[in-house]
Amino acid sequence: MAGMVRSLRFWLALALSTVVVTVTIVVVVVLFVVLVPRLNHQVESSNRALGISLARQVDDFLRDSAEVVGRLAGEAEAGPRDSPESG
Repeated sequence: MAGMVRSLRFWLALALSTVVVTVTIVVVVVLFVVLVPRLNHQVESSNRALGISLARQVDDFLRDSAEVVGRLAGEAEAGPRDSPESG
């Protein structure tokens, strides 16, 4: 029977460990339930803004390229110009 008696220090350490583990679990649950969805929303918004910006840049590039190709096609349809050197 004497070996089964635990000291007050043991019980206090056990209680403190239980409190620390419980608080840690609560903090982890709050992080997953509250902060992770909020962070996901922020990342989604940032990705959407980046996608829109990239789409605008690609659209501007393609529009400029289309204008250049259009001018080249117009010049090709007009035929070779008479240059003063070939005259």
